[in-house]
Amino acid sequence: MDNIKLVTFTELERFKNYLEASLRKNEALNSILIGVLLQAKESTILSLGTCCQDSKLEIAWMLTHDKVLMLTEGSEKAIHLLADHFSKQHHNILRIRGAAYSVDTFIRLSRLGVCKSMMQNVYELDKMILQNRSPGQLRKAELSDITCLQPWIEKYIAEAKLDYVDPNVLLLNLIGKERLYLWENNKTILSMAASAGPTFTGIRINLVFTPQAYRGKGYATSCVAALVNYLLQHGYSKCFLFADQENRTANSIYKKMGFTLMGSYLDCTVAKDTEAS
Repeated sequence: MDNIKLVTFTELERFKNYLEASLRKNEALNSILIGVLLQAKESTILSLGTCCQDSKLEIAWMLTHDKVLMLTEGSEKAIHLLADHFSKQHHNILRIRGAAYSVDTFIRLSRLGVCKSMMQNVYELDKMILQNRSPGQLRKAELSDITCLQPWIEKYIAEAKLDYVDPNVLLLNLIGKERLYLWENNKTILSMAASAGPTFTGIRINLVFTPQAYRGKGYATSCVAALVNYLLQHGYSKCFLFADQENRTANSIYKKMGFTLMGSYLDCTVAKDTEAS
């Protein structure tokens, strides 16, 4: 197809080294794929590959063992070739996520049904946030906070439509790995945020949540601002955030905080009766 060549990789390290320079061009948009790639083992990946034209990368993909297909930005011709490739495989893809245009085009060309999807804005920030905060301070969550945080995690999962996530396992994992942070004032926990998936130079911030009773008081903004500053002071040069495009409040807050919009990310669950095979 117009000299576009599809190449599959059998070695994870070779794939990572080949792609690194391209992934760095938009580390924010590729941050989830990078995070998975850096932590992956050969046994957790089913398929790796690229489509190139005259040595120029047109798209790259990674299919994990749990049948999640991850896509970088790509051209329609390359995505068409990729969709044709997967139509001949027997992987039964359950979920597709990545650069919005690539995911949407792959689904359309593969004639897949989608039972659930979320379009997100991807943001990046590479400088300290210097602004007034609400009263309180940032601290890491501890096991003694579980009783308070468990309903928060459950509510977050419901609002983010992450029904495939076990809230108890997630909470224990976050606390155990010291990745969950709290905004607290006078021993009252007011908001939370977590760090996730380190990339080549940065790290994502997710799980930003404030209970309904505390919303509208700037606690989430204070929590995120303090966490950004903490992470930038501890070895990371960039912080990334993903926000549901339908959440106007969150998107407005992140822009006011200084985050730069880097692109759109689409996460889709494939309908069971149309799973890619």
